[in-house]
Amino acid sequence: GDFSKADFLARVNSDLIGKYVNIASRAAGFIVKRFDGHVADGLDTDPIVNELRAVVPQVAALYNDREYAKALRLVMEKADVVNEFVDREKPWDLAKDETKRAELHRVCSVALESFRLLTTMIKPVLPATAKNVETFLNCGELTWEGAATPLSSETPIMPFEICIYARKVENGLTMDGGHILLDYLIEIHGAKAERTLFELTVVPTE
Repeated sequence: GDFSKADFLARVNSDLIGKYVNIASRAAGFIVKRFDGHVADGLDTDPIVNELRAVVPQVAALYNDREYAKALRLVMEKADVVNEFVDREKPWDLAKDETKRAELHRVCSVALESFRLLTTMIKPVLPATAKNVETFLNCGELTWEGAATPLSSETPIMPFEICIYARKVENGLTMDGGHILLDYLIEIHGAKAERTLFELTVVPTE
């Protein structure tokens, strides 16, 4: 059966920590330190970027139909795709070789543009986090329509600082129900972005 919206919010929050935030934290430092905050241009021709951009209308339609679970599942699948791309391209290794500078720039820029698209898709459930990301990426307000306009080298990003204070996390949730408790604080640039406290017991519907 289907879970409640609260459950999926809890799940997207726990996933957000590992998958989504990870993308920005792995790419932003290189862009700021090596490229003065400027991303590479031509991001709209990248296959990963296009794969994410293609699901934006689908995700928007799912939210519209109140299908939060399906929307967030799709977003998290795409976060996995981006993390796999970063794992494969290994920017931390590229950074050690000056001859691979252009490649480092491209990989980190693709990761940040993907992060922008993922943020657009989770903005309905995490509006405060999205607002902080808008400041960090210096990209203006994230909208469904704006998904088509990638980050540009003309607008430098800000240094990325994110702190996650886990107060308590217990996840005993399976598809058969169970209990979940999540309590943590997300801070971006020293500003409290989102306080999350969920505790619920899920009983599956027949």
